[in-house]
Amino acid sequence: MRGGTLMKKLSRIRLINWHYFEDETIDLQGPTLITGMNRAGKSTILDAIQLILTTNTKKFNTAANEKGNRNLKGYVRCKLGYENNKYLRQGSIITFVALEVYEESFNRYFILGAKIDSIDEDSDLDI
Repeated sequence: MRGGTLMKKLSRIRLINWHYFEDETIDLQGPTLITGMNRAGKSTILDAIQLILTTNTKKFNTAANEKGNRNLKGYVRCKLGYENNKYLRQGSIITFVALEVYEESFNRYFILGAKIDSIDEDSDLDI
């Protein structure tokens, strides 16, 4: 404990079929700065973290602009803003987003995550 608070640190992000990330593990050590060129995936990573920590499935890409039009199905099926409403992933898709967190006071790790199923382009998501 530091100053009477329980310290939890994000240590790893796991993204499977989350926008352009097909199968990615991002290890974090200490303070982390996410940088990169435009369209490199910075907002995509932040939106994955936001989804798990807040369970908000409606408001994405606010880091890029206030009028972000990304939605959960677009992240699962990999939709970009300029390809005329086509999804890059076809058929039945399963997406996983997971955060590994280190709990300092108990010297242990735990996982927070979600599995999202998309049967086809027209069906609702199962989260």
